[in-house]
Amino acid sequence: MPRTSARWRPFAGVLQAESQRYAVMVLRGFFTWLVGVRYLGGNLWLLVPDPVTARREVPIAVEKALPEQLWKTLMVPDGILDQLCAKWPVSSLGAPLTAKDADAPGAQYRLARAAVLLLGCSGARREEAARALRCHLKTVPEQAGVPAGLWELALLGKRNQWRTVFLPPRVIAALRVHWADRGHDFENADQKLALLSPVVVPSTRTAQAKHLSLKDDGAAVLTGMGFSPDGLYQLLTTTLLRIADDATLPLAVAERDLLRHVTPHALRHTFATHAVANEMPADVLQRLLGHASLQTTSLYVRAERARLTAVAKLYPDPS
Repeated sequence: MPRTSARWRPFAGVLQAESQRYAVMVLRGFFTWLVGVRYLGGNLWLLVPDPVTARREVPIAVEKALPEQLWKTLMVPDGILDQLCAKWPVSSLGAPLTAKDADAPGAQYRLARAAVLLLGCSGARREEAARALRCHLKTVPEQAGVPAGLWELALLGKRNQWRTVFLPPRVIAALRVHWADRGHDFENADQKLALLSPVVVPSTRTAQAKHLSLKDDGAAVLTGMGFSPDGLYQLLTTTLLRIADDATLPLAVAERDLLRHVTPHALRHTFATHAVANEMPADVLQRLLGHASLQTTSLYVRAERARLTAVAKLYPDPS
């Protein structure tokens, strides 16, 4: 629509205070530049105060973490994720699938199981999980005090900083099955293939160019290229929605409603809140989550203490 049209309305109604404040900051910065290049003699926007905005006391929505019982119902062996995967046998062909193939639902559920467990057991952001490679994953040497079968994964996070998270055998087993669906050798630790990669390739030219390659005999194989962050988001939200709508699964009404509205970032909150509930030191959790400030990590600690205080009020001291 042309700017000269009477119907052109970039904004509907008055801007919210946060948007007003941002607009003032942009204009003040622009006029500061004009003064700096000596186009103007002064910056009148320095006299304009910032609009008053209400700031959230808790900038991260820790309350969106999955309840402990729901998380266990999803991830434990023979839990909901395993029940869904067990409906279809594991394919060992490694051939690309389409949405119409009979093996497609099983491969998709096994991929989703690996993704849910990876995020929920490590606290990784979806952007970090999307670019994690097999060569970033290795076993933790056996030593006193370290659980057997523990693996460590290097993640490239915000501010282009690397950090290490740890994965239990449960996650590794799910990844191995996902890789079997893809036809890739998980045991080759030097591969620069994505830990999570599509097994059902859309028919679009872009998707096929990224995720399919041709062998010498003309057969198509999966490249092992990773998801985009948005693609991984779509996979996880679609899977959780299908779980919520599956009447055969043992879920309460409130749990189904929660899964219909949950986002992948809730898995990161779930890891953090459960780590605090199990008395993980705040500085250790900070390193695992990749927080720049310990104050951000402390929000989970305060939220957990608030929950414990609320529970304690139900059981007053009889003395």
